[in-house]
Amino acid sequence: MNVKQRLIKLESSLPDKIEPLRLSVFFVSPGDLHIIGYTCEGGIVIMRKPDESEDTFKKRCSDSVAWPDDANSRQLFEPIYSED
Repeated sequence: MNVKQRLIKLESSLPDKIEPLRLSVFFVSPGDLHIIGYTCEGGIVIMRKPDESEDTFKKRCSDSVAWPDDANSRQLFEPIYSED
């Protein structure tokens, strides 16, 4: 198989529509601080539920914001710390 045939085969296996990349960035400070929520661009505030795992909480944060349908994008989440 020559290079041209391999390229044609690779191009034919590509999906018709490529899903946009959606990147959630969670900021934290060093140390043992208790994060009780996150804020996001646009004034969105998402508070952590009691006994909610960190992974579930971060997924809920990502699901709570609006994502553009057709473009790669990112959302920045700033922590809200407990005053205790």
